[in-house]
Amino acid sequence: MQGVDTQSEDFKRLIKVANFNSRTEYEQHQDNKAQFQKLMPVIADLDEEETRIFLHLIKNKSRDQSLSKQISLNLIDEACSDNEKAALSKISEEENFALKARYKHDNDTAKWADPKRMPIDDTKVRDLLRYQHQFRGKILDEMNVYGRDNRQE
Repeated sequence: MQGVDTQSEDFKRLIKVANFNSRTEYEQHQDNKAQFQKLMPVIADLDEEETRIFLHLIKNKSRDQSLSKQISLNLIDEACSDNEKAALSKISEEENFALKARYKHDNDTAKWADPKRMPIDDTKVRDLLRYQHQFRGKILDEMNVYGRDNRQE
């Protein structure tokens, strides 16, 4: 890392692309849950014949196929899917919201704050406030230990 300029735009773009394309196990699990929740109402409404056909399709897809055929089928599925566009638009929307929130924070709160009384650095405060909607969502999802369930409201 000594020979790499970590402040360059190319490096930052490379890191953004790597972060977008890589998923943690938890994120992948959450995506799988969301896809299953979308699929479940359709599966529940299938009659006996449609269920048999659907199970046959799943069994045929899970059979051992040649590696090249499986790769080509996966590429075709990915090319026809809009999942990446939806993920990019969601990230763009969150970033735009965060930029608006930061501007509002800078004009309403940070301008009047006394730096001597702040226990943490102002950049950390900006990040906390910039991504407060994500923090709030994660806290409500992962740490609902005490009190009522705020997700139901």
